[in-house]
Amino acid sequence: QLLAFMHAHCADVFSDGATYAAHAGREHIECEDVRLVCRLKSAEAQITSAPFLDWLSRERNRQPIPAAPTSTSGIQLPLQKHCLLTANYDLVARPAAAPEDGTDRDSR
Repeated sequence: QLLAFMHAHCADVFSDGATYAAHAGREHIECEDVRLVCRLKSAEAQITSAPFLDWLSRERNRQPIPAAPTSTSGIQLPLQKHCLLTANYDLVARPAAAPEDGTDRDSR
């Protein structure tokens, strides 16, 4: 299992390194590409760690959500300008196409 994990991780790192090298306009991977991938992967692991997410949720939830207004009953709808059901376009009729032979069909 460890060998399969190492192989998958290395393939992922080199694949991302090849993408970065191609973005830089190079055909071959350089050591800097691999270093960049490793730095970004470790930063990604730190950002998604459980202690960081716990701290982030505590910071976000420190300020309570304002209470909903109770002055009206029923379903609370957004303002009219935020509704997607309003008409936001105008229909324009197409002009009548002229006959191809140059004669008017109504004159016959």
